[in-house]
Amino acid sequence: MIPRLRVSRLAEAAALALALGSLLLGFAASVVSPDALSSALAPAELGATLLLVLGGAALAVCLALRLPTVPVSDAARAIVCGLRRATLVVGEMLALADQVLRRWPVAGLALIAIAIAFVAAMGAGG
Repeated sequence: MIPRLRVSRLAEAAALALALGSLLLGFAASVVSPDALSSALAPAELGATLLLVLGGAALAVCLALRLPTVPVSDAARAIVCGLRRATLVVGEMLALADQVLRRWPVAGLALIAIAIAFVAAMGAGG
């Protein structure tokens, strides 16, 4: 089991500011030319962006140490709790894999290099 550490509100605010800054940086890049701005504000692009933001918010809720205290229906709470349990299991498996690979850093890097080589070979072989 991974030990859970308390994070201060200041650290949470800093992480939120960094996340918002990265989102704004993506929008700032589209301000360079008017054509890029008009395509960035197209309904299809806004829909895709909104879907990504909502997906990130759902993932953040699932990985949160405790659920937010907002009134929701029992069905929504059951769905969120189920997703949360699944993401916590996946997170613990990844943490365990990280812990094992840190014991053998050269072997871990070799495994990653082999995986990248296989992906490249499959992509090139088409």
